Amino acid sequence: MKTNKSQKNTPSDWQQVKLGDICHFKKGKGLSKDDLIIGGKYEAIHYGELFTKYNEKIEHILSRTNNNKNVFLSKKNDILMPTSDVTPRGLSTASFINKDGVILGGDVLVIRPISNILNGLFFSNFVSANKKEIIKLVSGTTVFHLYGSDMAKLKFYLPTLSEQNRIVSVLETWDKAIEKLSKKIRIKKQIKKGLMQNLLTGKKRLKEFSDKWKTVILNDVVDFINGKAHENDILENGKYIVVNSKFISSNGRVVKKSNSLYCPAQINDILMVMSDVPNGKAIAKCFLVKKDNTYTVNQRICILKSKINSTFLFYKINRNHYYLSFDDGVKQTNLRREDVLGCTLTIPESQIEQEAIANIIITSDKEIQILEEKLQTIKDQKKYLLNNLITGTIRTPENLKIN
Repeated sequence: MKTNKSQKNTPSDWQQVKLGDICHFKKGKGLSKDDLIIGGKYEAIHYGELFTKYNEKIEHILSRTNNNKNVFLSKKNDILMPTSDVTPRGLSTASFINKDGVILGGDVLVIRPISNILNGLFFSNFVSANKKEIIKLVSGTTVFHLYGSDMAKLKFYLPTLSEQNRIVSVLETWDKAIEKLSKKIRIKKQIKKGLMQNLLTGKKRLKEFSDKWKTVILNDVVDFINGKAHENDILENGKYIVVNSKFISSNGRVVKKSNSLYCPAQINDILMVMSDVPNGKAIAKCFLVKKDNTYTVNQRICILKSKINSTFLFYKINRNHYYLSFDDGVKQTNLRREDVLGCTLTIPESQIEQEAIANIIITSDKEIQILEEKLQTIKDQKKYLLNNLITGTIRTPENLKIN
């Protein structure tokens, strides 16, 4: 295999190596999902967890089993990679484990350094920075595989062990900041969830309000408009954003555009997904419009023009948040107009109370958004450091204190 092009200007004191010359390649054994049980006696890792639950470093073992017969056990400094998946990208991931005796299931490729020349966490970070190079080693069409014999051919430039350790220490500093902020966001989201469940149902009332809530059907508090087809007028650089199910379910990250306002949305309109084939996962998810002359609504999306506080109603009915009692989205892929308008909901009589509740949740949302933006900045910083430290473009000072 050719050396990664990004490493052409590698420092002169870095040594080119072939992974097969410095590592042994093993494979885990057995361990089906059925073998994993809560409260099991032995720590275990199933291969599917490597690309769904673990990052470059395995800090805590998430699964346990009582089956310890004919098993394969980890050693400190092992690098674990999944060997089969339905996508090649799922195999371009590596996790460092610094613990002896963890049961490793089948389809786990174990890369075990022969001597004290390779820091396993350095290599798992190397894999993260060089996914495209790893994918070139993957074989298969429907189900993809990664073999130890192919990974053994990988050539790369390796710094001294002391520099590997310094690089890892720098990256771990960012990882700790990411984990700390991620935990804070999870807590904030749990607090927001509790607020919504209590305030949107009237279980807890704001002190200044005591009037009883009333039960209505959605038809009483909205006007309903169907979206229109835009398929023949989708342009890469169009003026207006076309609201479809992917736009709503991705929270605005997947965007198509048009130069035509076939079905314009106005400020405070609530846009709801009415059809999502084949799996229906986006059914009843909503988007609250905050700008005029920006969005045009595609077919299979409806516009709900609220006669009450629109932000309160958005939080009340959006499937992303709390309320609508449609199917779980697995069986149901379409909603009818009468399905939506016939839904019952309990709301405060006073729009002032509706607004007060909405403002509390908006404040919580803004706090989460600020934290998520900060988290993304830190992740971008780590990515920049990762790409440059792993290639030697940025060097670590020899007197760097290692955590």
